[in-house]
Formats: sequence, structure tokens, C-alpha cells
Amino acid sequence: MSVVGPMERYRTRAEELLEQGYTEESLTNMRKFTEAAIKELGVKFDCLVDGKHSVNSTREKLRKHIPPRLYYYIGHIMNMGNYGSHFQEDGVVPSIEDAQYCIYAGFEVFQWMHPEIIEDPIDDSSVFIEEAFEAVSCDTCGSGVGEKCVGISSGISMKNNIHKGRRRAYNKYRRDFQKHYGTTITNAMYEMVNDIGLKKGELLPLEGIRTWFADKYPAYSKSAVEEHSRMMTTNLKARRRHSESKNGDEKYNLFFEEKRKFRLYDSEHDPIPYLFGSS
Repeated sequence: MSVVGPMERYRTRAEELLEQGYTEESLTNMRKFTEAAIKELGVKFDCLVDGKHSVNSTREKLRKHIPPRLYYYIGHIMNMGNYGSHFQEDGVVPSIEDAQYCIYAGFEVFQWMHPEIIEDPIDDSSVFIEEAFEAVSCDTCGSGVGEKCVGISSGISMKNNIHKGRRRAYNKYRRDFQKHYGTTITNAMYEMVNDIGLKKGELLPLEGIRTWFADKYPAYSKSAVEEHSRMMTTNLKARRRHSESKNGDEKYNLFFEEKRKFRLYDSEHDPIPYLFGSS
């Protein structure tokens, strides 16, 4: 049974209520939106739970079936919806920004669930463009696609000669491309190892990892690829700075650093991997 209708109505109603200044009511409608989404996803993945705590129980089971980003989006919307619909013990009423973020997160969930309804901004034949000025226009200075930003006014931040507004638009452009990949950087690391045929004991420079990603998944930034490479390296203390993975630390036990290069982790001969979030 499809609940696309209720999901659309709750999300649209949340936007209307926010425009009218009813923040708490907007959040309540977004909570109802997630309840409808959880029900549909529970049916789709055959993990719908009945009973008093069916919504939370079903959401927990969905962790295995939906992208982590969407799982946390749904949880955040549910929590803020509950906060908005009850007495705020800390005396702080929900803000417009709280509701706006929940509506944004809800749109991300809805777009993933029903791509046939939401128009995809990225065509399947599109090629990722690495230069921001060649990919998106700038609303700040009026420069079009292919034109570099010009001028700077007081209070307008520029980085690498690109206005902040264009940078935000380019970040959205990058994320829209990433959604097409249907994978994560972590899973792509394993794909890379198989693709290049890396054998135990062979050394792989960081530049080799960056080159593979630039060719296969260019929308993942160099900094993100480098950070994940370090997270997946068992003997680097950088792992300790990251909280424990919900997927289990072992999923990230892929590399071991040697001579400033990477090689496959060998559980029989290498030291026990550092744990995420350990002291």
C-alpha cells in the first residue's frame, strides 16, 4: 500500500504552517510525514512492526536497508516533531530554522523514496564538473555558468575567488551527483581494491587512491577520499578521533600504512587495529 499521498500532504502542510508562523505545528506535521514514510519503507523491506512502539521499532530495523544519512534524517525529524508538540521543558521554543531543516531533511527522504516524482537535477548522461564556476551560476554577482565571480561587496565572503552563494550551490551540485552513485566511500574503497587487483603486501600510494576515485566517483572530494583512507587504515591514531561506527569497526579494517603508503591489512601479522573513539 502506497502512502505517497499522505507524505506529500504532511510535507506541504508543514511548509504552509511555517510560512504562517506556526513552527510547532509545522514540526508536528513533519513528524507525521516520517511516520508515513516509515510505514511505507517497513512494508517495502518487509520489516514493519506492529504494536505500541511500532514506529521506533520499524525505524530501527530500517537501519539495515536505507542509507545512514536518511536514517538519521528520519530520527531527527521525529525527535524535533516530538519536541515541538509537547511542553518544552527547557523553555526554548523551536525556531524557524529548526522547522526549515526538518522540511529539507524530509524532502531528501521523499526524493530518495520516490525519484519518479521528484525531478532529478542530474541527468544520467551528465559528467561531473570539477570547477565550480563552470558548473553553477552565481546569484551574488550575477556571473553565469562558465563566468568567474567578479567584484566583492562588504560582508560577502569569497573563498578561492568564488562567492559563498556559488559555493553553496556547487556543494548541492556535488551532493546531487553523489546520490547517483548508489554506494558509500567506504564500500567504494573495497570496490577499488578489487578493481585494481591489489594483492597482500603490495604498496599503494595515496595518489593512486585519489586517481581511482577521480576517474570512477569524481563527485567525492579529494579531502573526503583522503580522510576515509586514513579512517580505514588500522594503525593510524586518526581513527580514535571518530566515534564508533554503527556498522562496526571491522568494516573499516582495510589498510595498513607502511613507508607513507597503504597496503592491505593482514590480520595474521599486523597489530590489532585501533578502535574508533578509543582513548
